[in-house]
Amino acid sequence: MYHKIRLYLQSISWREWALFFILAIGIFLRIYHFSDWLSVLDDQIRDNQLVEDVISGKTGWPLLGPFMSYSGASAHSANHAFHLGPMHYYFQIISVKIFGDSLPAMAYPDLLFGILAIPLFYYFLKKYFSAGITLVLTALYSVSFYAIEYSRFAWNSNAIPFFILLLLVSFNELLEKKEKTPWLWSVAGGIALGVGIQLHVITLAIFIGMAAVVSAYLLVKNPQIWKKIVLLILISILLNAGQIISEMHTGFANTKILFSPKVENIGSTAPPFQKIVTDIDCQAEANLYMLSSFGNDSCGNSFIGIFLKNPRKEHLSAKKLETELFFTLITIFSLFGYVLLVRRILKEKSAKRKNFLNLVALYVILSFLVMLPLCYGSFTQFRYFISMFFISFILLGLFMEYLINKFSKNYFFMIALFIFLLISTNLLSVAHSFRIQQGSGTDIGYTIATLGDITSMTKYITDNSQNHKNVFIIGAQTPLAKPINYLAGKRGFRVNEIPLRKYTTPPLAGLIFYIGENSGNNIPASILGMSVESYKNWGAIRLYKLSRSRI
Repeated sequence: MYHKIRLYLQSISWREWALFFILAIGIFLRIYHFSDWLSVLDDQIRDNQLVEDVISGKTGWPLLGPFMSYSGASAHSANHAFHLGPMHYYFQIISVKIFGDSLPAMAYPDLLFGILAIPLFYYFLKKYFSAGITLVLTALYSVSFYAIEYSRFAWNSNAIPFFILLLLVSFNELLEKKEKTPWLWSVAGGIALGVGIQLHVITLAIFIGMAAVVSAYLLVKNPQIWKKIVLLILISILLNAGQIISEMHTGFANTKILFSPKVENIGSTAPPFQKIVTDIDCQAEANLYMLSSFGNDSCGNSFIGIFLKNPRKEHLSAKKLETELFFTLITIFSLFGYVLLVRRILKEKSAKRKNFLNLVALYVILSFLVMLPLCYGSFTQFRYFISMFFISFILLGLFMEYLINKFSKNYFFMIALFIFLLISTNLLSVAHSFRIQQGSGTDIGYTIATLGDITSMTKYITDNSQNHKNVFIIGAQTPLAKPINYLAGKRGFRVNEIPLRKYTTPPLAGLIFYIGENSGNNIPASILGMSVESYKNWGAIRLYKLSRSRI
């Protein structure tokens, strides 16, 4: 037995050992304190209540999924808003059925897809790059702060990287082997398409565009492949049965919203030229951020400011040298990266490698066109660019390939140093995030708290309730009240939120707590005219218990 094990281990190549190590690191960074540090917001509580109703039998499985923000009568309103497909909810329902009703169980599907994306990423890149470059890029993706961040909580967009890769791999197989492609890849492509268009409106547009162009090309070049294309489309339709049933019952009400003037006017009203430059700027900044975690988590539109001779003061007035260096890196990396992509397409002799490059180029073009009217306001946050995560890695791979082929080993040390720096910046960002979550996952600026914090807050409130079951939370950070109310409800308490902007007088009955900023040793004697009885800190957040006695 020992001899067989030794022979098996000796048969494993160094590349397989390297991939195993990369995967192990990636899994560790995604599951480390996963439950305690789980981010919980209103969206997660809303989804959990829906899943609980399905599990308990109060309602049936939903036919529609999360709604599209800014498509309804008011921002972030579900009334008369366009809804995605329900697959995100189905994943959560299945997970809760398997692992039990809990907030972490709701996030397990996104965690799983985040982990599975790592080996699938390797498989996809191996279609074009050498084993060495593929391993380097996979290692960088494995420790990517961006990828890790969006694998550690429940959100309908978090599974997008996996299904993008599955779609691209499936299309690449169909292009490579044509009518001889195994039926399995048609099934995989259908699953990727059927699920992907339900995860976000951006992927809805990109995936449909990809499927239309690739299918048309395949049918023109190889008419015999029509059966595999039909199977792919039928599977995607089957996975969208919930939406189709809902539309048939409502006279296509949801689809009409998508094409309504309200949605059509979502985009920026800026002149076309400025839209183009803004789109270029945001995608360039996103490319660098996804590779290095360098910069902010949203597009600063500073490059367009410099380009249009109207720079934002906060970006240029201080640390001008660092700013100029930052935008120089952005410009060089993205501009020359895309130039290399076009250059390789024009010069590539291998049909298989050219199929890979053409798929990537098609995806880049469609992504640019879809984001063109959206690159403004909240849509400049890089969470909306998750559907383009892999592009920056491929551009980096093209850079590496170019330097290696052009200068042989002369640039090996420089490439290794650059990759080391990229991995280091990502790991430093991950470590910084973990340190914040370890001390407290609460962020006063974004009203985000970890499940561990919310559980502790709920315990503080219920332990100081003095048998009062009705509690009020006042403050600017009252969105935390919904997660707290969810956990408190399981103990028989009701937590009511009163935003500070709507506060006038104290409620007639019930205990009163106030959520404010942790101001260190500066403890106010009273808040809103009521005396402070006690308080407790969670990172940047401080929760006060107030007395009704006026001061």
